[in-house]
Amino acid sequence: MLYKDSMTEPPPLFVQLDKLEKNENQEYLYWKEKARWIRFEEQAEDALGRWSKPYVATIPQSALDELKQLIINGRVCLSVNASDIKEIADVLANELLDYFNDYDSARIFAEIVCLPHHHHHEKRVRKTASGNNLMRMVSSANFQDFKREENVIDENNVSQNEQISNPMRRRMSFVDNVTLDESVAPDFKENTKFRKKVHRKAEGASILVMPVEFVTKTQLVFIRLEAATELQGLLEVRLRSRFVVLLIGPAERHVHLYEIGRALAACLADDLCRELFYAAKTKENCVETIDRFNRCTLVIPPSEWNPKIRIEPPEKYLSKEERKNVEEISEFIHGDDDFLNDHDHVDPSLKGSRRPFRGISEDIRRKLPFYLSDFTDGLNLQCVASTMYVYLVTLCSLVAFGGMLGEKTNKLMATMECILAGSVCGVAFSLFAGQPLNIISATGPMLILEGIIKTLCDKNGIDYMEFRLWIGLWTALLIVVFVAFNLSFLVKYITRFTEDSFATLVAVIFIFDAIKSTLKLKQLPKEFLDKIANETHLNRTFNESPTQLQIAIHEKNYFFSILLFLLTFFVCITLKQFRTKPFLPSKIREIFSDFAVMIAIVLASLLDKYMGFETQKLTIPSKFQPTTAERGWIIPLFGKNPFYTIFIAIIPALIATILVFMDQQITGVIVNRKEFKLKKSSGYHLDLFIVGVGIALCSILGLPWFVAATVLALAHVDSLRLMSENAAPGERPIFMGVREQRATTFVMSILIGLSVFLNSILSNIPMAVLYGVFMFMGVSALNGMQFIQRLLIIFMPAKHQPDLPYLRHVSLGKVHLFTIIQLLSLVLLYLIKNIESVAITFPILVLATCLIRKLLDFVFTQRELFWLDDLLPGGKKNNDNSSNPEKQKLTGGKVDLSADSFFKNESEKSISIRPVTKSHEKEMKDLFSSTNSNLDYDTDSNEPSVTIRFSDSLDENNNNNNSFNVNSTKNNHHHHHPPPVKFVTHFSEIKEDED
Repeated sequence: MLYKDSMTEPPPLFVQLDKLEKNENQEYLYWKEKARWIRFEEQAEDALGRWSKPYVATIPQSALDELKQLIINGRVCLSVNASDIKEIADVLANELLDYFNDYDSARIFAEIVCLPHHHHHEKRVRKTASGNNLMRMVSSANFQDFKREENVIDENNVSQNEQISNPMRRRMSFVDNVTLDESVAPDFKENTKFRKKVHRKAEGASILVMPVEFVTKTQLVFIRLEAATELQGLLEVRLRSRFVVLLIGPAERHVHLYEIGRALAACLADDLCRELFYAAKTKENCVETIDRFNRCTLVIPPSEWNPKIRIEPPEKYLSKEERKNVEEISEFIHGDDDFLNDHDHVDPSLKGSRRPFRGISEDIRRKLPFYLSDFTDGLNLQCVASTMYVYLVTLCSLVAFGGMLGEKTNKLMATMECILAGSVCGVAFSLFAGQPLNIISATGPMLILEGIIKTLCDKNGIDYMEFRLWIGLWTALLIVVFVAFNLSFLVKYITRFTEDSFATLVAVIFIFDAIKSTLKLKQLPKEFLDKIANETHLNRTFNESPTQLQIAIHEKNYFFSILLFLLTFFVCITLKQFRTKPFLPSKIREIFSDFAVMIAIVLASLLDKYMGFETQKLTIPSKFQPTTAERGWIIPLFGKNPFYTIFIAIIPALIATILVFMDQQITGVIVNRKEFKLKKSSGYHLDLFIVGVGIALCSILGLPWFVAATVLALAHVDSLRLMSENAAPGERPIFMGVREQRATTFVMSILIGLSVFLNSILSNIPMAVLYGVFMFMGVSALNGMQFIQRLLIIFMPAKHQPDLPYLRHVSLGKVHLFTIIQLLSLVLLYLIKNIESVAITFPILVLATCLIRKLLDFVFTQRELFWLDDLLPGGKKNNDNSSNPEKQKLTGGKVDLSADSFFKNESEKSISIRPVTKSHEKEMKDLFSSTNSNLDYDTDSNEPSVTIRFSDSLDENNNNNNSFNVNSTKNNHHHHHPPPVKFVTHFSEIKEDED
């Protein structure tokens, strides 16, 4: 089945270029594999079996020009039926009869085509009798001696000459005397190692470059088989061949012939041109494909490049979809004029609605189809590694948070309460949340809020746990109100400015706390020092006093803890990046990368055990009971505080609600970023509701309030990154998305609860090792953040600055101004968080970053904000068309209103219009974006089209002139309707009706 009449995408192509060669002693001829393509070119090196590193093919412009002429003047056969190489040789010889003009040359040519092919992975070249004979023929000084004399009249010669000159001649056979065993080596072995890199559905294309002495001009024959057929021995891997192309020419032009073959191979390996070759119906279609390839080809000036240098494959290249809608490469380089109309960072599911609970009901409806796969997708080794990684770092953060919380609440809530809350809230969130990739945990802002509430209660003689219970219940109620009124749609006003500021703040806190906690290890607990002092055998070893001995041992332990901290951090960083290194097979590299944190923790813990130093270890409660006997697991609603405190609790509940909303939703926005390529829908309303229920439950049980933790969530997402497999040689692994599932968070939450029973194992992990993991998490969260990039650019000279998109389109001064404003906002947030007297206003200031971003609309243009940030909803209307006169008027391009391009849908009362040429698409975008119309792509043809709905009153008088009054289908939920638009046959006549 050919793909010209099918909507099925053609399979990938493996392209192999073979050249006719002579052995070293000039004894025989054979076909030698010289180059191959899956996506990038690989050259066969002189060393046996060694291939060059894949590189971007650099092709002489003259080769491309001559290739086009050869296709125009050559033979193109697009529906050939052949089952083996002999039949292919017959087809080629018949097509070239006019070229040779005699039977003997065509016969010799056909026999050469049938010679065996030596592949680069094979150890030796097989000598054949036909190869030996043909070598003597084509190498003779007088080639005519080996041909029948044209002037000798005999029956066979007359018959052959008559058939050659007859335009209605029948196909002649040239290789009857060639056996298939001669054309295929009996010991042919497939390159099985390379076969793994070729797509399992790929087809083959062979390019045969044939420089010989008995021809004087260059000719090309392009064959596409009707049905893909395995031509045994032709390719180095067992594939069904679809294309066979022969280039024949004088031997003295062998270099140029080879370059023409490379040009055609690069064209066949190109994704878009491959589809066009499969769909071609005539020779003209093939010529158009070459023209398309030439228009999208960049030329390197000869004085600026050394052609012997091989260009490394890029990390990212244009996809087939990106190239389909342009005619020339310059449209990519300079074609960003319509960015405001095409860009939208807002999640389409975030819509305001007057119907109560519509948002959460839509979240549930979207998530239900994925619920079963959320668990089955977690059954793989990567999720096991992610679970253990997230479990250990979450447990460590809970232990550290519990210690600090215990100090602020006088042990009313501490590590035990944090572990129980982490397990209960984590299980509930993993089972019912809209975005289970989020990690629910204790956060720094919540710790600040708990400390402020405890201080206020102590000063006013109020029972802390009972007052906190009512704050939690009011907070949960307010969150339910937020969900009822669908207020999560306000998330669309959170742009990258706020996301990066908040994420950077949390990451910096992680880094600072990791360093600070490691330095605090110098101040060991008193009971630990007493334990060292009681070791009398050490006292007998040294003559120092017990106090001096304690100090000496303590300094050794502290120094070793610093080494463990640094060792863990660098092992995590190194192994996490090991996936992209050239060492070891890819599967092993992936395992090292996935289990990087686990390997680092195990190595550092074993080293600590081997060295025998008394470092501070992870301490976990061994029983399920409250930290202090002053409280139970259920907090009473009444009895200890005056009744009016129930209503006073509303005030701190408002602050807590703002904090929960901002903390939860900012983390949600960061996790749901488009660059993570999540395929399953988000669920902002559902996430917020589950968090509200969790806060109510934790308030009743006297547990800490848990929300989404930004750094932990980013660490979780990073551990589940999916990279492309079976990549073509030279092709970098492509980020495919994130493994979206619920299994990792569900199992992790259960393990958090079971940690109490795993104390004998977990107590062997030094705290310095876990602090090193914290440091790694903080640094990883900052990696790739645009704010950090812009901050570093401030200290770079212009010539050393990276080539980033926003530096191309925004002046350097504006970039620095935007960065400084964001930095000042970040510093203000950090200072407010660390000043206890004003720390309660921290949630308000996080919210204020959204207001600061809104004010930036008056400092920067929308174009500048597009490149530096995201555009706020409604901001794209402030387009800078005044500075672009060409956007203020439409040119006179015609719109085709024929049956193919204009049609009515009577059931929906809609029409669709496509532009005649690609140059008119921009005008259509400009026109319909200004009238709130909908510019979509037709799913069948991938052509730009405008679909609009008829107004109730259709002007019949204009029908004859192909003119209609219609209303836009886009934004019909708006309170006002867009004005009708008058469509006519010329863009220059299009205008809006005044009424």
